[in-house]
Amino acid sequence: AFLPGNVVTIVSCLVITLLPRFRGNIVVVISIVAVLMAIAAGWVCHVHTREWTIMALGQDLTKVVRLIRTDTEAMQELEVFLKTTLGASIVNMQMALLIPQVLLLSFAGLWRSTIIACILMSMGFTTVLLLSDEVSQFVALIRSTGGFVMAGFLLGNMTTVTLGRRKSFSLEHSFQAALELAVEASRKADSILNHTLKNTMADAVGDIDMFLQKTAANIDVTHLRQAAAALRRGMRQCRHRQAYLQLAAHRYQVVLQPVDLKAFASELTSGRQVTLDVCELTVMLDVTLCSLILENALSNAFKHGCPQERAVRLTITAASSNSATSSAAEDNKVCVKFTVINRANPTGPAITPEYVTKVLSGEARRGSNTSPMSDQ
Repeated sequence: AFLPGNVVTIVSCLVITLLPRFRGNIVVVISIVAVLMAIAAGWVCHVHTREWTIMALGQDLTKVVRLIRTDTEAMQELEVFLKTTLGASIVNMQMALLIPQVLLLSFAGLWRSTIIACILMSMGFTTVLLLSDEVSQFVALIRSTGGFVMAGFLLGNMTTVTLGRRKSFSLEHSFQAALELAVEASRKADSILNHTLKNTMADAVGDIDMFLQKTAANIDVTHLRQAAAALRRGMRQCRHRQAYLQLAAHRYQVVLQPVDLKAFASELTSGRQVTLDVCELTVMLDVTLCSLILENALSNAFKHGCPQERAVRLTITAASSNSATSSAAEDNKVCVKFTVINRANPTGPAITPEYVTKVLSGEARRGSNTSPMSDQ
């Protein structure tokens, strides 16, 4: 009785496992398997009704059969009763066993194959029951009605699931499109703002330079020259906009180039009252990345230092990394140390070595949205 269902299960598993091209049509395969399993369930009802009736008459009701054996009508009524009762129980059980296939079709959603499978499942199961001479026609008709009701419920559920998925996909697509549009608009606006700021600073620097050329030599214009240098420094930062975007997106690639440390420090601190203590050395480093880090360090040193006398100092020292175990390829490597020092603000909190260690390891900002590169 279970042979057709077992064959369908084994064959479907082998088809999906050994023939990868059918995996693209998995919904069609599921629909075909569901229909075949429904037909196999009808066959199980036919065989089990016959076998259980024979078993009941031959083993469980032997005394009853012995008493009414000579009464043909009574034997027929008993057999009909058994087929009706046992058939109803078997049909109910097989319909319950079809629930996994129903749920699988419901999960697959509303497709042409699932709609056809939903109809053919009810028709195939009903047809086998009606053609069976073992299952009562009354039981077959009543249970078939329930099967068609189940098919209607399945179609409604598939429609609901599919519409829900389409709505979810539509919302996701709309959100993704709106997000991409917003990001693109933000990038264009940022590019326009960056270009505008750079040009504005260039105009300001030009005006300051023209003013300085007309100013007498005995007039103190130190602060004005510092302002011009700060504007030029801002223009350089605007040119690094693309690198900052890549850095924020974790796509930045380090670009090493030979850099004179004295020239680098002078350009970095132009427009600021910073005491320099820089060794005379040319090293390979990423100018953009180092400028970003030191620019933030210097800005924070001025902002959070003592208001009356910040006394900011930038020290750059180099120590050779050679050791007894160094290879020949590492003989020309040096360790460059950048140190930014200011006079502490007496009203602010003290910065301990432990806090510095936590900042460098990333632990200090886990509970806060403030980055160590921020000016907050």
